[in-house]
Formats: sequence, structure tokens, C-alpha cells
Amino acid sequence: WPRCGGSLIWMLNDCWPATSWSLIDFDGRKKAAYYYAKRAFAPTLVSFAPLGEGLELWLTNNSRMAVSDELVLRRLTFDGVIRWETKVAVDSAPATSAAVLTLPDEALAEPTATYLEVRSVGDSVAPNRHLLAPLPQLQRTVAPPSFDWRTNGREITTTVTATTLCLATHLVVPGPQIDWSDDYFDLAPGESRTITTSEAFDAETLTIRCR
Repeated sequence: WPRCGGSLIWMLNDCWPATSWSLIDFDGRKKAAYYYAKRAFAPTLVSFAPLGEGLELWLTNNSRMAVSDELVLRRLTFDGVIRWETKVAVDSAPATSAAVLTLPDEALAEPTATYLEVRSVGDSVAPNRHLLAPLPQLQRTVAPPSFDWRTNGREITTTVTATTLCLATHLVVPGPQIDWSDDYFDLAPGESRTITTSEAFDAETLTIRCR
């Protein structure tokens, strides 16, 4: 903005059964890319951008409301130990995108043993994370997240809780794919996410996968 005022998705859905780059398959089931695109196109977004050998923290506000909040940026081990932390106050006008912080060298230390996480104190912006090294180089042990579920007869609610950093967390049920309210999401150590669906399935068969 103002050079780009929107985006076109190519392609949104398949018009016949095929292996493709669409976000929704021929049967109307949402692929992993659908959920990632939904998060990336949120009205407000905090993200990381390369700056030479370093990183900048950016705040994008495509909403019609000003955003005044405080961002908490941390470098964490994969099991949740804080190695470094800083806070930055932000005031973002509508339809703006700007760098709010240039990260110091301390924020980029231990690239294979830690990662970066940013959250807003007032929850005006969804949290985001940045891996400091390629996934195969990370020195991490992934513990499968725990989960529990309940139903009111019309809707099944599942709460997933992680003890380590869990990437691309996916709810799996045998048979046709379920239309979840969210899927393929990242969970920080100790974080929980509640997912719902109105589709009927045997909840006892539910399993969780992650990377």
C-alpha cells in the first residue's frame, strides 16, 4: 500500500479432481494452504522481514482502525525457556505498513536452538513466529500435543495443548476430511488452541499430528 491494494488468489478451488496448487480441493475440503492464507491476509499482521544479515519487525495494518498496542518479542528455546525479550509500543494508522524494530544481534543468537516469537499485549494482532535456521537444522525434540474434546450435541470442540514448539499442527480423523474452524496451526510451548466443527465424527478416533 499504496502500490498494492489487494491480492488475487490463484487458484482458490479445483474444478475437477487433480493434484494442484489450489487452496480448496474438488470435494470442497480446505487444504493446509487455505488456513495459512487466511492467517496471512488478516487485517492486521506482525511479521519478520530480512534486512541484510539481520531482521526487522514489521506491523501491517490494512484495517480502517488505528492500532495502539505493545508488542512483546522473545527468543525462546523449543521447550519454552526465554533467552531474550524486549517490548515495543506501536501506534499504527489505518492502511499503513512499516518497520517497528530492527532486531539486535542478541535476538539472533543460537539460531539452531531457539526461535523468535512476537505477541501483542492487547491481542490486536495475532501472534507470529520466525525460525532462525532451516527446519532440518533445528536442534529440537517434538513432543506430541495433548488434547481433549467435548460436544453439546450440535458441535464438537477440541482443545489442543503443546509442551514444545509444534509446527503445522493438524487434526486427523479417518475417512472424509473434517471442516475445522482452524487447522495446520503452530503452537508455542504451553499454548492451547480451541478448534470447533459442526460435522459429525467419532471423536474417539481423533489424533493430532505436527512437525
